[in-house]
Amino acid sequence: MFWNLVIGLASFALNLILTPKPQDAKPASLSDFKAPTADEGREIPVAFGTNDFADPNVVWYGALGTDAIKGPRRYGFFGPRQTLGYKYYLGMHLGLCHGPADELQEIRVGDKVAWKGAFRGGRMGINKENLFGGQDREGGISGKLDVEMGTQDQGRNDYLVSKQGPDTPAYRGIVGIVLRGVYLGTSPYIKPWAFRIKRIFKRSDGSAQWYPQTAEVAAPIDTTKGNPGLDLGIHIGSSSNWDTYGDYILWANYNGGAIVWSIQTGKHITIPQEGAWEIGDRGHITGDMEIVLQQGGGPAGTSLKFYKPDTGTLVQSIEIPGSHGNYGFLMDDIEAEDAKWGMARTRGFSTDLNRWNLLKKEAGGAWSLAWSEAGTSERLNSISMGRNYAYCALSDDPSKIVRVAWPSFAENIVTPAGLTADIRSCHYSRDTDEVIIVCSNGDIRVYSADLSTLKRSAPGIVSGSSTSFLTSKRMKSGPGTIGLFINASGAVRIHQIGVSTLEILHTTIVASTNFVGKNDPSLGSGGVGFNEEHGGILVTGGPLRSLFWYFTGASSGDMNPAHIIRECLTDRTWGMGYNDADIDDASFRAAADIFYAEGFGLSLKWYRQEAIEDFVSRILAHVDAYLFVDRSTGKFRLKPIRKDYDINTIPVINEDVVTDWTEIERRQTAEAVNQVIVNYYNREKRKTGSHAVTNIAQAMQSTSGIVSTSREYPGINHRDLAIRVATRDVLSLGAGIISGRISCKRTVEKLNPGDPFRLVSDRHSLSGQVMRVVDQDFGDGRSNKIVMKFVQDVFNLGAAVLVDSSAEDVPDTPTAPVSPRLVWEMPYRELRQMIGDSDLAAMLSADPKAGLLQIAGGRPSGDALNAIIQVGGGSTYRDAGSLDFAPSAVLDAAISADATDVAVSGEIGLGNVSIGSLAVIFGETRTEVVRIDAIGSGTITIARGCLDTVPRSHTKGTAILFFDDFSESDFQKRTNGNNVSVRLLTVTSRDVLEEIEAPVDTVTFANRAVRPYRPANVKVNGSSAGPVDAISIDPIPVTWARRNRLTEATPIDWTAADQTPEVGQTTSVTLTDLSGTVLRTYSGITGTSQNVAKADFGAVEQGYIVVSAERDGYSSWQSRRLQIVLSTPGPSDILISNDTVSVSATSGSVVGKLSTVGGAAPITFEITT
Repeated sequence: MFWNLVIGLASFALNLILTPKPQDAKPASLSDFKAPTADEGREIPVAFGTNDFADPNVVWYGALGTDAIKGPRRYGFFGPRQTLGYKYYLGMHLGLCHGPADELQEIRVGDKVAWKGAFRGGRMGINKENLFGGQDREGGISGKLDVEMGTQDQGRNDYLVSKQGPDTPAYRGIVGIVLRGVYLGTSPYIKPWAFRIKRIFKRSDGSAQWYPQTAEVAAPIDTTKGNPGLDLGIHIGSSSNWDTYGDYILWANYNGGAIVWSIQTGKHITIPQEGAWEIGDRGHITGDMEIVLQQGGGPAGTSLKFYKPDTGTLVQSIEIPGSHGNYGFLMDDIEAEDAKWGMARTRGFSTDLNRWNLLKKEAGGAWSLAWSEAGTSERLNSISMGRNYAYCALSDDPSKIVRVAWPSFAENIVTPAGLTADIRSCHYSRDTDEVIIVCSNGDIRVYSADLSTLKRSAPGIVSGSSTSFLTSKRMKSGPGTIGLFINASGAVRIHQIGVSTLEILHTTIVASTNFVGKNDPSLGSGGVGFNEEHGGILVTGGPLRSLFWYFTGASSGDMNPAHIIRECLTDRTWGMGYNDADIDDASFRAAADIFYAEGFGLSLKWYRQEAIEDFVSRILAHVDAYLFVDRSTGKFRLKPIRKDYDINTIPVINEDVVTDWTEIERRQTAEAVNQVIVNYYNREKRKTGSHAVTNIAQAMQSTSGIVSTSREYPGINHRDLAIRVATRDVLSLGAGIISGRISCKRTVEKLNPGDPFRLVSDRHSLSGQVMRVVDQDFGDGRSNKIVMKFVQDVFNLGAAVLVDSSAEDVPDTPTAPVSPRLVWEMPYRELRQMIGDSDLAAMLSADPKAGLLQIAGGRPSGDALNAIIQVGGGSTYRDAGSLDFAPSAVLDAAISADATDVAVSGEIGLGNVSIGSLAVIFGETRTEVVRIDAIGSGTITIARGCLDTVPRSHTKGTAILFFDDFSESDFQKRTNGNNVSVRLLTVTSRDVLEEIEAPVDTVTFANRAVRPYRPANVKVNGSSAGPVDAISIDPIPVTWARRNRLTEATPIDWTAADQTPEVGQTTSVTLTDLSGTVLRTYSGITGTSQNVAKADFGAVEQGYIVVSAERDGYSSWQSRRLQIVLSTPGPSDILISNDTVSVSATSGSVVGKLSTVGGAAPITFEITT
């Protein structure tokens, strides 16, 4: 035996020496890279609203770096690793649009999401190394990049300077992305980068946008079938422990550290407690998205510690003056006067240790303590920081507010005038420099920043029993809006309210949504908070369950068309350059209010190849409005065409006024358009969308049937608005519309474009229809006539039957987890197939208990390409290659343990299955290996119980995975007792399954490869299935066929003849009762049969006979167990558990189960067999 092993190893080594050496891959050079570059003369666009940039200008790329990708060792388990390819790193500078921008919201590479959030400039990181399938395919994206927002004081980028030299410009006024040697994948062909940028609130000179309260129009969100949100689970602590801002959610829990979730991924990290006496609570997320916790306490002092939200890394620590305990803190921060300021109120063991702490952070610097002052002993429930004061609501006296002045400290307790109920929360509105107070009776009251003046109020704007309002610091739900959450006797609503008007702008009825956890009756009992950046709300319930819902589209808002037009007129960098004084502010504000109330926002780009006047005309066409110069003021006026008039008070033009009826036309049915197709940009799907609206009544009257026309509205970004505009247009183009041109006396000179009037003329059959002024010609001074073009006003037409004729958009299918999945310790035969006899012998010689992992999986969806294998455990996983999907199916009917012709359905890829290959049928507790002998239409023929498994019965719908030619391993040797976890990340053409969504399969190694194969074709008294009636048999004969793992290169089925076993292999026959208690074991059997004495079962009426194999102290992986009936049963005891009754009542070989039919007393039962 020893010399055979030595000779085998020597032969193996010789084979390795003679094997041709695999060639290493060669790295690409910079000249091999293909990247789009900026065309000479190509314009940088001006962006309005939230836009996708799929074709950025690549201004520069270079600084190529490489890392070799190493494969397996050249000589099996020995020798150096082969270089399979290279990971490529590249620097790059991309120009997007004119700035400054508000925020970057999304980055896509190769049409896959690499990052998503709300980033307002600076340096950020991406870690998506598996985005394109991992290093076994095309790699992914990871590294640092700089987001330059295009401000007027933008400095030169240090990375570009280091690569291009000191003459590198700062690119002020241009939004740019700088990749700082970012990992771009394993191919020299750079995948296209795309960015989503929002630019609404800043003008090109850096000044604030005009009339910011209505500048952003929130995009609608379908809460019935959109993102259901995140269920963050149940946490210990108090209701004041939460915070949410930007991309993160924080739960500060003094009983176990702080938990920080990423809204983008749903993943979380834990920041542990530090120091002694940690009995405080609450945490804070700063405007720079740093986690702030108060740590420590007692004589050793306490400090505010700042952490990175993605890693939990400590950034800095600020000691709070004095030695006092940690009873928690409140904090808020604000950006003002070219710096960032924070106010933290800390509590100590005694009231004299309560302190106000003003923090300051200079641009690019760290936080510092500006001052720390002793403060009131009152308990506070919230904090909101304004430009000159911080505001805190009192817990014990809810009629008062603590107002703390800064930067010079002063503390005052203020009772706001006119309160009608207790204060539930207070919030500083940065949009309006006002303080908003919400009262327990639903009143909302708005005060001046010093709380001295009540500016406006809305009594009972929201009400309901058991209402729950948020704490003040996270009340802003969008630009110029606040959010309120109401749970009135289980009727849960979320209101969005305009700060300037205190009107309810939008209400979400939670019961009508698909929100996760929406049926929790305690929703909001632990407080709520709004996340403006993601249009979301953090809702807590009892016992302190956390949910995050997306209820608005605030994160991808559109720009108010009035603001777009005004900016085009007044911008001095790229616009027409008019002064603000040239604008009729009242008309523009009125138009902005109309568009805002209608939810009519636009997002689009303007390139200078198009005249800016033509671009403005396109905006006017989108919103159906007129822009003209008022003859009396010389200012630009903006007039939306809406039903904004009283038909009884508008001017009437009749025969006395009209001097010449130049042209009167009525559109006939035959020439009328009865269907309008609107083409728009569907931002949700990132592609052009089309919707048709048809005037059914006119289509039925038309001899031409459907007469269609298309309209292009690229500034529209969502389906609902496209349908509304198509409805408007199909009415204006329909039959019967009157238009024309008339000459009038000077009495009509006060009319302006877009103004309505009534036209009366008997000879033209005009009876006072409402018309609109389209255009006017006031002549050349030699004639007093005013020539006026007009068209009939569609808002006063009769009702029409309109239908949306478009097909419903098919939603993108979410990336699904791999299913079914096979993750187990590899059987001996599979090891042999995978690594060969020589390597297997060497591995088991070194460690007989060694084994390898085997992984296979079925295709979860038609668009799934393959899967990334990740191996590890806990929070640490490593990529272990890619997995091609195995064919799969499900049982179309239940099968017994001896069935060989099997009906299947749901077949995927069965054309790739080889006859004679292996598959697994997934049992409830054990998996069975079968051999494929034939494949038909909806049927397969199988050999049962192959390798080291036994045949079992299986239910309908059980999965079958044809794994034999499609499995993988990470080829890491493991031994008995080792645990390993596996995740499979589905790869599609669009996405990679997020790690948090991938199921985890865990394997405990149990020396499977070295175990002998179980005996096969086991029979008791000639029967291969139980229960076996042995009432009149003694002794009971047991027979079997032996198997040999070493010689079974080709799998044989369960019923095959006896094989010569391994040296030292024997069989054991074990007798047990029904509970599994061992009664007797016959061991060391070298033959193929054993007679069992009935007396060995003792007094039991039923039991089991278990047949297994042993060798060198190892037992077979599985064993065959058959039930046996030994005597006629007497009366059985019935065991009742809850509402289920089970009894083993045997007559002959029939086993019955007694189960409930009804669940209410008196309970009745029926027997099913």
